[in-house]
Amino acid sequence: MSRELWRRILLLAGICAALGLALYTPRSLVRVRPYDFAKEYADLFKTEGPKFGGAMELGQALIQDIEKEKTLDEYIASKTENRRIDVSGEAWQRFYNEITAAANGKPSNRAWSARTNKGDVFFGPDEEPVSGISERLQIISQLSTVAYIVLPTPQGRKFLELRFGSGFEPKKIGGPKAMVFPLRRFSLVFLLLGIAAFVLLPRPKRSAKIVSYERIGNVIAQDILGIIFCTFFFWVPVHSADSFQQVYGENLGGTMFFGLLFGLSFLFLWTAARRAAFQVVVEDQGLRLKTLNKNKLYPYENMREAGYLSRKNMRSGLEVKNKDGTILRLDWSGLLHFERILEALSQARLWPNNPA
Repeated sequence: MSRELWRRILLLAGICAALGLALYTPRSLVRVRPYDFAKEYADLFKTEGPKFGGAMELGQALIQDIEKEKTLDEYIASKTENRRIDVSGEAWQRFYNEITAAANGKPSNRAWSARTNKGDVFFGPDEEPVSGISERLQIISQLSTVAYIVLPTPQGRKFLELRFGSGFEPKKIGGPKAMVFPLRRFSLVFLLLGIAAFVLLPRPKRSAKIVSYERIGNVIAQDILGIIFCTFFFWVPVHSADSFQQVYGENLGGTMFFGLLFGLSFLFLWTAARRAAFQVVVEDQGLRLKTLNKNKLYPYENMREAGYLSRKNMRSGLEVKNKDGTILRLDWSGLLHFERILEALSQARLWPNNPA
């Protein structure tokens, strides 16, 4: 395969890898925060004089009527029913203290600060200590997206609220950028590698004996269009998914559609590579044709005659018929210094047999 094609493949691979890493998000995060049932209970059942309010006040009054003034313990039991996870031990006590400090804006170190955002603390489902209760969370997830950790302490029970599952994908819950996009820091490396491959791979040499395509309109413009369209059609399904797994999971149909558009857009890059690799080298023995997959010499001694190609009654190129029956057709549209070929054929006494 020609270096010109590899040049574009590696550049596009670097761009797509950079985008994929920059936009990669895990399927889920668990949001953890301290939960004060006593305060919630006091706010819900506080007794005040009659007042006229809006929908919120009416809703609160309705809840009060339904709950029938339960005790705090009864209220906690009803709220945590089938969603309660009892834990104990010094490790969980330290975990609770760290969560409380981070939620109050005073994380103990940079690691805790990195997983905190607006008073909420976030963990991956496979991170300790959340991974230790993953089986219980999986059971609870069949009924709810909320669970409560209950920790007994000398000062009384302490509670942590955990939110997870559907509706709490990393992009939706406002987690720290480093956890929502954990691989973004590697994206620049792949982008630079792709650019380096595009720039540093050796390019075809040009000389006074070479006929090749004009670069700006025939090569560079095709490269720009191909990169823009390919990048866009790669970006859309990845950016629109809530997690990277959705790209090839729930959103597979859309991914395949944009993948088809991506493939069609690659034709711009293939055209650019084909034109960049194309050369006709005027040698002493004949004309050497170089393409993406060909490097062939057409000796003058094997040429029988040459004539113009015509398209809509207009000359569009050159046709060389060889003694072995092969035909060399050259379309001069976009080619620079095509007259060099005519001069070489003239010197070999093969000037087109139908000149104007």
